[in-house]
Amino acid sequence: MAERAQVTSVDAIETFRSALILYLAKAKPTLEEASSEVARTRQWLEHTQLTHWEGQMKTRKRALERAQAELFSARMSKIQDATSVQELALHRAQRSIREAEDKLRIIRRWIKELENRTTPMVKLIEQLHGFMGTDLAKAVIHLGEIVKTLQAYASVSGGGSPAPLPVPSAPVETPAPKTKRKVDGRTNFMSLAGSRSRLAAVSKELGLHWQQTKSYWRDEKAQEFENRYMEELLARVDKTVGVLEKLDEILNRVRKDCE
Repeated sequence: MAERAQVTSVDAIETFRSALILYLAKAKPTLEEASSEVARTRQWLEHTQLTHWEGQMKTRKRALERAQAELFSARMSKIQDATSVQELALHRAQRSIREAEDKLRIIRRWIKELENRTTPMVKLIEQLHGFMGTDLAKAVIHLGEIVKTLQAYASVSGGGSPAPLPVPSAPVETPAPKTKRKVDGRTNFMSLAGSRSRLAAVSKELGLHWQQTKSYWRDEKAQEFENRYMEELLARVDKTVGVLEKLDEILNRVRKDCE
């Protein structure tokens, strides 16, 4: 014999369904912007910065050649003061070359390392995004079907079921603002700390909504929903929040090293 539904407020389930839809509308773009930020940093590194410093190397080599020629001319003219000035200019040009060489070496190293270090993390972010787009989309449909079934039962029973109870609203946390900063005067980068905070905040809010909903929905179907969707979601979110923190550290290091 099928277990009797233990629901004291159909409105509570419908309210949670609406909260889940809103959650997906907030969380999925947050994950997308995090993945995009990794791609933007790779593009900046492989094209903008590599091209910039390769150009700097050419310009500084020409400056070194001019300094060498001017020092040679000064020595040929046997003017001591001029020779000292040109020697200083040559030393500055040589230091400038070494700076460009060091920067190019760092950029090329990061080009090799960045993809290897970030690809597994981006994959985990994409897996959570896929879970939201498939499993949680099915969860929304499933909740809608449950609500329709319970409403149909209530109309047939002629009011035999308990009246819906008021559903309190979960406290709303204000997500951290999107943080952008200038890099090299041209590219705007967003800190993943903002993405991490937003994902954690909206997920916590959804978890509170679910805890409230369980007060009005206590049966086997509710437990199945929790096991299949909510526990899996929150476990994935916990991992992804940690990944976003590590990604933010890596991207900040890349930008600092390669500016």
